[in-house]
Amino acid sequence: MNYYCIKHGEKYSAKHVNYLYTNLPNLTCLTDNPKDIHQKVKVLPLPEIEGLEKWWYKMCFFSTELFPEPGIFLDLDLEFLRDINSKLEKDNPYMRMFKCDWDDLKSLNEITIGNRYKYCSINSSVMAWDKNTLRDDIWKDFLNNKDKIMKLFHGIDPYLEHRHFDRLSFYETGIMSSNRCSPSAEVYIMSYDGEDKDVLTYL
Repeated sequence: MNYYCIKHGEKYSAKHVNYLYTNLPNLTCLTDNPKDIHQKVKVLPLPEIEGLEKWWYKMCFFSTELFPEPGIFLDLDLEFLRDINSKLEKDNPYMRMFKCDWDDLKSLNEITIGNRYKYCSINSSVMAWDKNTLRDDIWKDFLNNKDKIMKLFHGIDPYLEHRHFDRLSFYETGIMSSNRCSPSAEVYIMSYDGEDKDVLTYL
């Protein structure tokens, strides 16, 4: 399996990439600065698509032209608590992600009733696809409406939630949780939800 991550700007450093590499073989990093990244990590430049920045680069994994082979993308703010071998590699009719089962989605639904674009029940910290995953339609929609989408949505999660939810598939619960939600120690992956890199004390 090909594993991917993105290091863009200064929020995360090479040590975050190298941490992923110690847990995942065959890692490729898309980055604007490869300095200090482990020599066995394959490094690629960020795709040259006008206007892309920050988390929006993750949308590139919906392109079968850019990434034709099966793969799994992971954010750099993840900690591995247990062996994840065989937990992430699934046959996917649609891009596979996690549902935010660590959040109180009923409460979130109530407090966002006045602005539905703020409601989001999915998490793209991990995204997996194979050769048969249907994803190009999402990629084309993003490219055709990129400026509007990037202004309307704060990240790819709410964009996918509100425009393509029926074209996603999801992992089973209990594999990943969020550090901010008093998570169970039994999960395999801990997300730090984009917190400052200095809180990632496991590095």
